[in-house]
Amino acid sequence: MLHFLSIRNLAVVEKTDIDFQAGMTVITGETGAGKSILLDALNLALGQRMDTNVIRAGADYAEISASFDLAHLPGAILWLNDLELSGKSEPDSELDSELDNECLIRRVLYKNGRSRAYINGKAVTTQQLKLLGEFLVQIHGQHDHQLLLKPNEQLRIIDAFGQHQELADQTQKAHLQVQKCLQEKNALLNQQSQEHRLSLLEYQLSELEELNLEPFEWEQLHTAQKQLTHATENIQFAEKALSILEAADSYTQKDIAHLLYDLSESLQKLSPQPKLILEMLGVVHTHIQEITASLNHYYQRLEVDPQKLYDTEARLSKIFDLSRKHKVKPEDLILHLQTLTSELEALKNREAKLAGIDKEIEQAHAHFLFYAEQLSCKRKQAAQQLSLEITERIQTLGLAAAKFSADLIPLPKEKPAASGLESILFSVSANPGLPLQPMHKIASGGELSRISLAIQLASASYLNTPTLIFDEVDVGIGGKIGALVGKCLQTLGKQAQVICVTHLPQVAACGNYHITVSKTDSKTELNCLTQDKRSKEIARMLEGFDQTPETLAHAEQLLRSAHVLSPEKSKSKNQKTITS
Repeated sequence: MLHFLSIRNLAVVEKTDIDFQAGMTVITGETGAGKSILLDALNLALGQRMDTNVIRAGADYAEISASFDLAHLPGAILWLNDLELSGKSEPDSELDSELDNECLIRRVLYKNGRSRAYINGKAVTTQQLKLLGEFLVQIHGQHDHQLLLKPNEQLRIIDAFGQHQELADQTQKAHLQVQKCLQEKNALLNQQSQEHRLSLLEYQLSELEELNLEPFEWEQLHTAQKQLTHATENIQFAEKALSILEAADSYTQKDIAHLLYDLSESLQKLSPQPKLILEMLGVVHTHIQEITASLNHYYQRLEVDPQKLYDTEARLSKIFDLSRKHKVKPEDLILHLQTLTSELEALKNREAKLAGIDKEIEQAHAHFLFYAEQLSCKRKQAAQQLSLEITERIQTLGLAAAKFSADLIPLPKEKPAASGLESILFSVSANPGLPLQPMHKIASGGELSRISLAIQLASASYLNTPTLIFDEVDVGIGGKIGALVGKCLQTLGKQAQVICVTHLPQVAACGNYHITVSKTDSKTELNCLTQDKRSKEIARMLEGFDQTPETLAHAEQLLRSAHVLSPEKSKSKNQKTITS
C-alpha cells in the first residue's frame, strides 16, 4: 500500500508531501489544474521514461520519493531480499518489525536527461524500479478501453481473473522448448545437398589426411628453410675467420714465439719479477689456440644440402597450396581437418539424430499439452465466471439489457501458440435483441467506456496488487451511472487501496478521503479536505463556482448516500493543507 508521496520541482509543483490511507482516496480539481500530477510522479518513481520538460522551470532537477507498506506482499519482499535491496535487519521490537515492511523508493531526474534511482537507499536501475512497481501498483487509465480490444490483453485479463498466471507461464516455457526442438530438426533437414556434401567432405579429408601434417610442422619447415638458405653464406664467413686465425697462428709460431721467449726472459730478470705480465703472455697464446679449435668444430658441422632445401621448399609449397584451397591459414590446417571430420561424422549420423530429435519433439509437445490442457480447463471456468460477473456489472452501469461473453476460440491443433491451445474473444450485446459482437465492433464510445470500466473493476479485484489507481476512467458517463461507478470503486476500496482521479461529483462523494488540486498564478496546491470542505468541493463540481444552498444540500446528500457523511456528524471548521 502507498503510504507517502513526496514531490519536488515536478512540472508546476514546487514542493508536495502527501500521506495516503487505506480505502478509497479521490483526487479532484478544475480542468488543467494538474489532477494527474500525482500519478505522473508515481509513474516516474516506478521507472517510467522521463521527459526533461517535466522538471519545473528554473530548477536543475526534480525528485520524487514514495513509501510503500509491503506487509501483505511476500513476493515483493522476496524480490528485494534476493537483490539485497531490503536494507533491513532483524527486528529488535514490534516497531522495528513494522518498519521492516516499509520500502522507500526515490528517483532524481536531471535536466541533461539522466536520472538516478534508489530502493531503500541503494542505487538501482530504472528497469529494477519497473519490476518492483509490478508488485506495488496497478494503474487503469481513461484510454485502457482501447487496450482491452487487443486479444493479448483479453487473454491476460482471463488469466489474472482465474488466478492461473503461473500455469500460463509454464505453458509458455513448454511451448518454447517445442519450438527449440523444431528449429534443431529444421537445421538438420535444411543442410545443403547431403550426398554432394558427403562426397565433398570425403575428398577434402582425403587430401588433408594424405598431407599428414604434423603439429607445428609449418613453423619448423620455415625455420629449416631459412637455415638452409643461409648455409652457404655461413660457410664463407667461417672459412674467412679460420684463414685469419691460421695466418695469425703461423705468424705466432715462427716469429711471435721468439719474441715472447725473449720478452719473458727479460721480464724474469727483473727484480721483483712482474708475474702478472708473464701470466698474461701465456694466456694470449692459449686463447688463440682455443679459438682456432672451436671455429674448426663449427665449420665442420656446416653443410650445404641442395636436395634438402628443395624438399623443404616443396613441402612448404604443398601445405600452402592446400591451405589456400581450403581458405584457411597454413597453421590452421590441422584444426580445419578436425572440423571437417566432425561434420562428416555428423552427416553420417544424421538419420540417428533425426530420430532422436523427433523423440525430443514428441516429449516436449506432450509436456506442453500437459500444461496447456490444464490451462484450457481453468480458462473455460474463468471465462464463464467472468462473463456472468461482467454482465452483472455492466447492467448496473446503465446497460440493463447488455450481455457480455468471454469466448474461447480453439487454435488449429497443428498450430498451438505460446499462450496455449486457444485465443480469447470478448463479445458484447448492448441492446435487447442484438446478437453478441466482438468488442471492437461496438460503435458507441460511451458503451465501450462503461464495458471497459466493468472489466477493469472485475479484473482489478483479482490481481494481487495492493494499490489500484484509476485515472479518469469515468470519462463518458455521469449522473446515476456515475454514482454506481463510485459505489463500485468504494466497494473495491475495502479489498485494496484505491486512488481515483475523477471529474464526477457522484464518484468523488464515494471516497473515504478527498484531495483537491488547485492552480494559482505561481504554483499548484494540493489539499486534503475535511468533511465540511468536501461538501463545498462537490458543490463546485456540481455547479461550478456559483454555489447555492441548494447545491450544498445536494452535495451533502451525495455524501450521505455514499455513507461518508452522516447528518449527526459534526463538521470541522478548518481545512488541512498538506502541500504548498
